[in-house]
Amino acid sequence: MKRAIQVGKGFMKHTFEEAMSLSRAGDVLVLDPGKYNYPDGIVPSDITIRGNGDKAEDVILNTNIELNNESLFFKLDNLTLTSAVQSKNSLYSTNDCNATVEINQSVIKAEDEYYAISVCGNTSLQINQSEVYTAGLFTDDNAKVFANNSIFNIVATYGNSEVQLKTDKILGYLIANDFSNISADDIYFEHTFKPDTINISLGNKAKIRLNHLTMLNDNTIHQANLFNDSVLEVNQSNLSEEAPLYIQREDNASFSGQYLFDISNLQNSSSQETQETEVSPDNTEEIPNTVPSKSALEQIHKLIGLSKVKDEIDGFISMAAFNKKRQEQGIKNVKQSFHSLFLGNPGTGKTTIARLLAKAMYEEGVLSTGHYIEADRSTLVGQYIGQTEQNTSEILHQALGGVLFVDEAYSLIGDGNDFGTKALDTILKFMEDHRNDIMIIFAGYPVEMDKLLQTNSGLKSRFPNVFHFEDYSNDEIVSIGIKMLENNSFNFNHDIYKSLISETYDLYGDNSNARWIRNVNERLERIAAKRVMHEHSDDINLITNNDLEELDKTFK
Repeated sequence: MKRAIQVGKGFMKHTFEEAMSLSRAGDVLVLDPGKYNYPDGIVPSDITIRGNGDKAEDVILNTNIELNNESLFFKLDNLTLTSAVQSKNSLYSTNDCNATVEINQSVIKAEDEYYAISVCGNTSLQINQSEVYTAGLFTDDNAKVFANNSIFNIVATYGNSEVQLKTDKILGYLIANDFSNISADDIYFEHTFKPDTINISLGNKAKIRLNHLTMLNDNTIHQANLFNDSVLEVNQSNLSEEAPLYIQREDNASFSGQYLFDISNLQNSSSQETQETEVSPDNTEEIPNTVPSKSALEQIHKLIGLSKVKDEIDGFISMAAFNKKRQEQGIKNVKQSFHSLFLGNPGTGKTTIARLLAKAMYEEGVLSTGHYIEADRSTLVGQYIGQTEQNTSEILHQALGGVLFVDEAYSLIGDGNDFGTKALDTILKFMEDHRNDIMIIFAGYPVEMDKLLQTNSGLKSRFPNVFHFEDYSNDEIVSIGIKMLENNSFNFNHDIYKSLISETYDLYGDNSNARWIRNVNERLERIAAKRVMHEHSDDINLITNNDLEELDKTFK
C-alpha cells in the first residue's frame, strides 16, 4: 500500500535518512522546503521523492542517485537535485539497470562540467517541464529518453540510445554518436551555455531529425559537424539565407533541409571566394580571409598581422617538405616532430593558422589527408570508466592523416579522479604510435598552458614546436574590421571608421582581439539595419557617417 512519508521538522516528520530507511516499494517521500544533504548517495527502489514547496528551488536535495538492477521505478517531483560529490553525475544508472524514471518540474545540476543526468543500459527516462544544467543529459547503451517542455545545456547520445524531444530548449549542443538517434519537435536553440558556433555534432552512423527548429540568437553563426555516415534532417525552421545552418561534414555523411549550407569543400573551390574562420577559446569570433585559389601557405601570408608566426610556419613547413624529399630519395630523415603548442589570447588567429597548416602540410605531401579536426574537453572526456579513452581514440582516428587541434588543452588536467588525464594519456600514446601521419596541436592561454606542461615532464619534449600568437596592434585591429565590413559588401567612410575604431580600441579594447572588432562591427551593422528599415531605404550596403556617430555614442 502506498504511503506518504513526511520529511522535515515537526511532529510526525522524519529526517531524510530516516525516511529512506523506512521507505518501501510504492512510497512517496514528501520533503518540506529546505536543503537536505545526503552525501553518501542513495540507491532508490520503486519510490517517489517529491518537494512540497511552491517551486523546485524551494526544496534542494544534495545527493547522488544511483539506479541499478534493483531499481524498477523512480520518480522525482518539484525539487532541485544537486550533486553532493564533485566529478560525479547527480542522477545516473548502471549498465544493468532496467528502471523507468520520471522527472517532473525539477532542476537537476552537477559540478565540474559533469553531466547532471547520465543514463545507460535499458533505462527509460521521461523528463517533463524540468531544467538540466551543468553539462546536461548524457545517454548510452540503448537508453531511451523522452523530454517535454524542458531546458538542457547539452543533450549527448551514444551507443544506440534514443532521445525524443518535444518543445525543448537547448542552451549548448546536441551531440549524437555511435548509432544513436535524436528526434525533436519544436526544438529551440539559445546558445548561452559556452557560446560556440557549433550547435550540432553527429558521428558514427548517428541520426538527428529536427522538426520546427528555431534559432533564438540573433547575429550568431550556427554550424553542424557531421562525421562517419551520420545523417541530419531539418524540417521547417527559422533559418534563412542570411542566417543559415552551416554544415561541415565528411563525404559519407548526409543532410537535408532548407538553408543548410555545405561548407566542407569551401576551401577547395576555385570558382568562388572562401572565408576562413578563427575561433577563439570561447569560440565567438571570426577573422575573414580570402583567396582560395592560392596555396594554403600563400593564404597564411595574406592574413593580417601574425608576422612572427608566419616566419615560424615557413621554417616548419620547409623542414617537413625537406624531410619528405629525403625520404623519397631513400636518405635518412632529419629528426622532426609535427606536434605543436599554439599559445595566445583569444582571437589571435590560432584556429585559422591550424586549418591552413593542415592544408599546407597536405599540399606539400607531408600529411596524407589534410583532415582538420577540432576537439576540447567536452568532446574528449566521458562520464564513466572507459568512455574517455573511447571518445578520444575515435577523434584521434578521425584526425589521422591530418591535424587534431585541442583547444584549451590545459582543461584536461583536473584533480586526481578526473577523467581528463585519461584523454591526455590516450593522446600521448597515439601521437607516438603515429608520429609521421598526424599533427597534434595543443592550444590555449600561455600561463595556463605552462601549468599543463609542468604537470607532465614528458609533455615539453613531445611538443617541441611552440608558436606564440601575439595580440593584434591597434592598426591591425582596424584593418581586420575594414576587411570584415568589405567582405559583407558594406560601403563606408574608411577615414572616419579608422579614426573611431583606433580611438575606441585604445580606450575599450579587452584583449579579445578579433572577437572585439567583430562584436563592434555587428553593433554597427545593427545600427545601419535599424536605420534602413526605419527609412525604407533601398541602399542596404551603405553605412552612413551618422551610423558611425551612433556607434561612437554606444561607447560613451
